Amino acid sequence: MHTASLSSKGQIVIPKALRSELNLAPGTRFALTIDAGRLVLEPLREPEFDLDAIHAAVDALAACLGRNPP
Repeated sequence: MHTASLSSKGQIVIPKALRSELNLAPGTRFALTIDAGRLVLEPLREPEFDLDAIHAAVDALAACLGRNPP
């Protein structure tokens, strides 16, 4: 179990072992919720895009519209 203390500025340092395990980088934003009296921090991750799938979908849409993709 890991522990942390709340600073006078309301800050908590997440121990390095947990940051590494969760792949948390400086600047990571979190959603905070309360669940049954517990504070839950959930990292907000940037969505991962599949560019090949996006290009295929655009090409399919262009074909439906009778246009040739660039």
